[in-house]
Amino acid sequence: MPIDPSLVPGLVKYSETKTLQKWKKDYFEKIAVALQVHTKGQLFSKVDTLFPNEHPDSKAHCIATYEPITKGSVWKGINNLLRIFSSSAFSINVGEDLHEWLEEYEYGGHNLLNYFLEMWVHKAVAEDPNGLFVVYPPDYAEEQGICPLQWVRSELIKSRSRDSISFVSELDSEVEYQYDTTATKREIFEDPSVGAMNARTCTVTTYNERLKVKVIKEVVHLFTVDGFIIYRRGDGSTENQFNITTVNFPEPLSIIPVFPGGGPVSDRADQLLFESFVQSFVPFGNLALLQHRNHRAVDLQFSYPRLSELQVPCDGQGCTGGKVKCRKTRLFPEGIMPCPRCKGSSFVTAQSPYKVYTPK
Repeated sequence: MPIDPSLVPGLVKYSETKTLQKWKKDYFEKIAVALQVHTKGQLFSKVDTLFPNEHPDSKAHCIATYEPITKGSVWKGINNLLRIFSSSAFSINVGEDLHEWLEEYEYGGHNLLNYFLEMWVHKAVAEDPNGLFVVYPPDYAEEQGICPLQWVRSELIKSRSRDSISFVSELDSEVEYQYDTTATKREIFEDPSVGAMNARTCTVTTYNERLKVKVIKEVVHLFTVDGFIIYRRGDGSTENQFNITTVNFPEPLSIIPVFPGGGPVSDRADQLLFESFVQSFVPFGNLALLQHRNHRAVDLQFSYPRLSELQVPCDGQGCTGGKVKCRKTRLFPEGIMPCPRCKGSSFVTAQSPYKVYTPK
């Protein structure tokens, strides 16, 4: 049956007012960011933030020489996972007409099942397990020039309930893609004005350039079992005025044709919260990146030739030309011996732990 027109305003209002809780979006982003450090080779944030008192030159060297050394390892696991699914046999029981359509359909050089498998591995497994897959009616997809199966980033999910799921359409909305070079940081500090600990939120520069989608003008797709609603705010309209288009399914479905990418269930709230199938690699990968980062810091301190160090005159007490006065002995009958600080060279190499020369 078609969507009852009298229910449309209520569905749209629910989508706009009962949006996904902030803690869920924060959790989805946390899982995705931790995963993409390894699957996309992004710079691990702790490379920049873990040692706040480190000399700037040492930190700059670690960032400049950073390499995503864990990317190959995690993708080996992902490709093995893809190979397992690709070589497995699946039995699909559908009607004769649908079976014929599945056999004939092709998009981007793949049939629908192979297209889904590729999309699932590269999006749900490698990028964002809490994102959504949405299935559009084939006629609508053909009219729009898209595959019936589409991926929705978790950050674009708007509202979820048992009766409807809505999200911002990346295809229909006006969006901009940009690398995010700043991050919001919350820190605890001792506030003398109140005589107690306090918290503040600040924006800091980040070297982790993550691709972000900025929605300029959103178009929302709202799915139910009877069809889906496309709505957007009209130009110059008031807050509660929308341009609405309704697309009905030929027949009511038993479930809403939207489902999460999925993976191991990490927690349960009013909905399942997922991790990626390769999320267990993240702690090991993080430690590997930290060890590599610390190796680069040590490399900066000790791996350069000694000839490159800055020599300054020896500041040892009484040192003149690398010699100091001493008691006359059989070993030093003239009462002059090599300076114990510069070993007779009359120069020393003044160096901090972070290869920053400090001449005196």
